[in-house]
Amino acid sequence: MAGVVRITVPRLPGNEALLADLLARCADYPDWVIDWRVDEARLNAVENCIDMGVRLGLEPQPLMIVRRIAQTRDLFVAAPLQEGRLVELFPSLRRASWSLFLYRPQRSMTPARMLAVFDWLTQALRQQYAGRQ
Repeated sequence: MAGVVRITVPRLPGNEALLADLLARCADYPDWVIDWRVDEARLNAVENCIDMGVRLGLEPQPLMIVRRIAQTRDLFVAAPLQEGRLVELFPSLRRASWSLFLYRPQRSMTPARMLAVFDWLTQALRQQYAGRQ
């Protein structure tokens, strides 16, 4: 099961904690290499050899396996609104609902390490953002 798992993530609060959690879960697999890329670019996962990614926005290209983690509005403004640190200027204005999601390309043969990391990353993301949904 040795090999590299390439993961792309946007700049988000808590990225360091997320990576630390993932590396702790991978500690029993010293032959695994996590290639953690913090990048805002929307790269084609297949063309750029990306095994999985975390993104904000609309769902990625077709033929991706997607796990929705949370809604963006809830992630970044719910607590400040509730605490009065942020004021909603146009509450009646309808906004697009974007999601935080984890994705990976569909493949006929997906290595076990990638499936494990995908599951662990799903758990870590949901733990980190569960209270913000």
